[in-house]
Amino acid sequence: MIESPARHFLVQRMNQLSSLSRLHLPLRAGRFIEDMVRPASDMLLQVSGWHLNDEKLEKKIANQRRRLDAIHTALTAHINDIDQRPAALPKTRMARELRPGL
Repeated sequence: MIESPARHFLVQRMNQLSSLSRLHLPLRAGRFIEDMVRPASDMLLQVSGWHLNDEKLEKKIANQRRRLDAIHTALTAHINDIDQRPAALPKTRMARELRPGL
């Protein structure tokens, strides 16, 4: 991990994608928020309360917190939008087999 941070990052993202791809599509955004965005956001919230001597690091933490909050807000709005849509029902056998002109 320390020797190759880029490799570590890619392996972590691949693990996240593989775990999300096992879920049914409508559940993926909610699971992503709960399992990945929320823990990172909570950690940044804790760290942003620390009094650090490095102003550059404090600014970077604040920017990352805003970014994660924006992701959380956008995905939550998307989930709410999906929840309000009517469920798509498959066509009945009669409708599928109905051919024009018969």
